[in-house]
Amino acid sequence: MRSTFHEAEGKAHQITHEQLPLALALIDLSDEPGSDRESRLQHLIDSETNRSFDLQQASLRCLLVKLGDDEHVLILTAHHIVADGWSLGILVKELSASYSAALQGIE
Repeated sequence: MRSTFHEAEGKAHQITHEQLPLALALIDLSDEPGSDRESRLQHLIDSETNRSFDLQQASLRCLLVKLGDDEHVLILTAHHIVADGWSLGILVKELSASYSAALQGIE
């Protein structure tokens, strides 16, 4: 997930970076009425799912949607070139462990 892809002479080339910045956009829907909030959230999910990737920049995108003070939805969108069911399972497991540790004040 730290890879970008470039084309040269008709061939794709993978470049694995030491680090690749990952922007986390935040959209606050907490002031929206309940039914509008659910509709807007679904629209954001659909839009993110259908948005194309620039593989020269990144193959993973993150969007955090605030629904309330204690309710957020993290939308992770990965291009299939860098993630399959197995690797996404690992990502979700590691995110869950990190989140649990943060809630407990463990770094």
